[in-house]
Amino acid sequence: MATSVLGLCATIWGLIELSSLTVTELGWGQWPSYALYLALGLAAIEGLARTCNVDRLSSGAILIALLSVLSGAVWQLSVTIAFIISSFIVGSAVLKGWKVNRSDIPQTVTLLIGACMYGTLVGLLAHFPINYPGLYAVLLLAPLGFGWRVVTDLFRSIGRTWQIHTEFRWIDLAISLIALVHFSVALMPEIGHDALAMHLFIPGHMAYRHEWGFDVDTYVWAVMPMMGDWIYSLVYMLGGETAARITNLSFAFILCLLLRDLVLWAGGREIGARLAVLLFLVTPLTLRETSTLLIDSIWAAFVIAGTLSLLESLSSTTNTKTYLPIAGTLLAGALATKSVTFTVIPALVLIMIVHYKVWLHKDMVRTITFSLLLFVVIGSIPYLTAWHITGNPVFPFFNEYFKAPQYPPVNFEAPSIFEKGTSWDTIYRITFDSKKYLESRPGAGGFQWLILFLPAAVFLAITRHRKGIELIAIGVLAVVATFHQTAYLRYILPSYVILIAVIGLSISILVSTEKSRLRLFVFIAIFVVVVLNMAFFRSGTFYSDVSPKALLSKSGREAYLRERLPIRNAVRLLNELNTDMRPVAVFAPTLMAGLHSDALFTSWYNTRFRNQMNKATDSESLLKGLLKEGVEYLVLDEHRVSPKRASLIRSVTEEVIRYGAVSVRKIPDDRLFNTELLKNNDFADDGAWNLPNGVTVGSDGIVVNNQRSATQVIPITPGTEYRLSVRQSCFRGSAKTRLQVNWLDSSSRFISTNIRVVDCTEKPTVHSMDVHPPDNAAKVVIYVTGQTRQPVVIHEVFFKK
Repeated sequence: MATSVLGLCATIWGLIELSSLTVTELGWGQWPSYALYLALGLAAIEGLARTCNVDRLSSGAILIALLSVLSGAVWQLSVTIAFIISSFIVGSAVLKGWKVNRSDIPQTVTLLIGACMYGTLVGLLAHFPINYPGLYAVLLLAPLGFGWRVVTDLFRSIGRTWQIHTEFRWIDLAISLIALVHFSVALMPEIGHDALAMHLFIPGHMAYRHEWGFDVDTYVWAVMPMMGDWIYSLVYMLGGETAARITNLSFAFILCLLLRDLVLWAGGREIGARLAVLLFLVTPLTLRETSTLLIDSIWAAFVIAGTLSLLESLSSTTNTKTYLPIAGTLLAGALATKSVTFTVIPALVLIMIVHYKVWLHKDMVRTITFSLLLFVVIGSIPYLTAWHITGNPVFPFFNEYFKAPQYPPVNFEAPSIFEKGTSWDTIYRITFDSKKYLESRPGAGGFQWLILFLPAAVFLAITRHRKGIELIAIGVLAVVATFHQTAYLRYILPSYVILIAVIGLSISILVSTEKSRLRLFVFIAIFVVVVLNMAFFRSGTFYSDVSPKALLSKSGREAYLRERLPIRNAVRLLNELNTDMRPVAVFAPTLMAGLHSDALFTSWYNTRFRNQMNKATDSESLLKGLLKEGVEYLVLDEHRVSPKRASLIRSVTEEVIRYGAVSVRKIPDDRLFNTELLKNNDFADDGAWNLPNGVTVGSDGIVVNNQRSATQVIPITPGTEYRLSVRQSCFRGSAKTRLQVNWLDSSSRFISTNIRVVDCTEKPTVHSMDVHPPDNAAKVVIYVTGQTRQPVVIHEVFFKK
C-alpha cells in the first residue's frame, strides 16, 4: 500500500507540473461531444442488455454490429470475420497435422497460427502478379467449406470463456463501452502518417498492381518484414481500407483475450483478468494503435501468444512437446512482422535457461529441432528475401557491414526524435513526458505504472510469486533491450500487455484478501487510473476524431478528408489523370496510400531521388532530373519545402488543382517530351523512311493503309519514356489509323510491340501514345500505317523522349 501511495503522490505531482499544458494540448474543448457519446453508449449497452437479457459484452458486440450497419461497413466487417474464422480453421488444421488436441490450446493461439500461415502465404504470393480478389476470396472461403464443425466449437468455447458473471457487470459494461469507442474510431477514414506512407500503401499497390515490387531503389523499406502488411493486403483486396482498419482493431481485441489468458496462466482470477483488459483498453497507447493502421497489434499478438505458449511449454515435459512448436511458429510470425522481435527473444531465452531441466533431455531433441525449424523457416523469409535482392538480410540496417549497392555503405538510422536508454525515472517520464517516447501529448503512456504496476511488482517480489516474477522479468528486460536502441512506446506494446497482466495478477490476489480496507483501496486505485486514462485518452494519437457525418455518409467522409487531409483527394485525382502510370514526384508528406503508380519521395524513403532533387539548384537541372525519372505529375506541399524549392518547382510545372497548400502539378507537354528522335517528320524528302512500293508521297504527307506502311528504325535507351505522335486525316470518316512501335534487341531480334488504334476524321487530328521500352531493347521500329484497307493521310510523325 505504501508503494501505491508513493505512486499516487508522484502522479499528483506530475499533474500539477502539467498545469495549463494539459488543457491546451489535450484539446478538452472537444470533450463535451465525447462525454455525450460515452453517455449514450453506456445507456445503449446497459439498456440493450436489460431488454434482451444478455450480458454486457454481448450487448456491446450487438451495438458494434449495428454501428457497422449504420456506417455501411457490413461487408468490411464480414470480410474481417471471415478472415478470423478461416484463420482459426487453418490453425486447427495445422495443430491436427502436428497431432495436437485443439481443445487443449487457447482459441487465440489457434487463430494466430492460422493468421501466421495466411500472412506467410500472401508474402510469397506478393512476388508474382497473381494477387486478385478472386484468388483471395478462394483463400478465405475455402476453409469455411470444410470447417463448420471447427467454427461451431469456436463459438461454444468463446461462450464458455466469457460466460455471464453477474459480479463483473460493471467491469464488462466498461469494457464494452471502450471497445465501442475503439470500433467507432476504426470506422473513420485513415489519416495516420505511417498507415498512409506504408501500411495502407502496400495493400493498395497489391490490389492495383497485383504484386509487390520489392523495389528498394524506390522504397528503402520495400524488403523489411511485412507479415502485418500481407495480412492487411488479404482483407484490403476484398474489403478495402475499412476492412484493413477493422482487422487491425480485431488484433487489439485478440490482445485483450491473450492478456486474460496470461493473468489466468499466472494464477490470477477472472476479476483480475477482466480489470487488466479494461486497463489495456483505456490506455492512450492502445487507442493510438487502433486509431490508425499500424502493424503493432498484429506483431504484439504474435509475441504474446508465442510467449504464453513458451511459458506453457516450460511447465512440464508433456507441455513442452505440445507447446514448443506452437511457440516457435508464433514467434517466427512476430519476427516476420517486425524486426524489433529480436529485442524480446533474449528475455525468453533467459527464461528457458532458468527452466532447462524441463526441456534439456534426449527425448526432447526431436521436438526442439522441429520447433527451431519452424521458427527459422517462417521467420527467415523476409530476411532471405532482402538478402537475395540486396545482399543485406536486414536491409538497409547495418549496411556499413553488408555494403548492399542499393544504399550507401553506412549504418541506416531512420530519423528519430526519441531518446535511448532507461533510467530510474523512466516510468515517470513515460507518463508525463510522453513526447520523448511517442508522437503524442502528455499522459500517452498511461497512468497505471506509478499507481498500480510498481506496487504490484513489489508485492509479487515480496511474496515470491514465481510466475508473476517471470512476467515482470520478461516485460522489463524487453523494455530495456528495446529502449537501448530506441525509446519508442510502440515498440514495447508486448511489454505493455505483459506488465498489465502483472497488475491483473496482483489485483486477483489482493481482492481475495479478507481485509476490506485493502480491497477498497485497490478498487479506488483502479478507479483513479481508469478515470485518468480516460481523461487523457486522446493524448496518444492525433487520429481519433469521430465525426458522425464521416461515419454515416460517403459525402461526409469526403468532406472530412478535404478538411483534415486534402492530400488524399490529390491521390485520387492523380489516379484519374496519370493513366500512363508514370512515377509521381512527391514534394510533400509521404501520405500516398492508394496511388496506382510509383511515388518518388524526397525523404529517407528514397535517398537517391532525394539527393538528386537536392542537387538541382536551378529550374533546368530540376526539370532534367524529373524527366530522367519519367515524371509527368507531382505533388507539392508548399509548407513542407523551402520557398526557393517551391519557386523552382512552380517554374517548370503548371498547376492542375489546389487543395490549400497542397497542389497537383504537371510538367507541360512541350517540356515533357522535347527531344525529337525521328528524321524527316513531315516526309518532305525521301530520306530516313523505308517507303514500300505503292505508298504515295504528297506535299501534305503520305498515304498509307494496312497493306502499305512506312517504317523508320532508330536506337533507344531502356528506362526512358517516349511519346509517339501522329497528325493524320482520311478521306472517309470510317477509316482507322494504327500507332505502332516494335521493340528490337541489339541484334535486331523482335522483343515486343505497342499498338494503339485510333479513329480517323477528315479534319487533321493529332493522336499520341506514350511507350516504355523493355529492359533489353536497343532499337525501335516506328510504323506509319493504317488499320484498315481504307487509305489514311499521315501529315507528320514525332517520336520524342
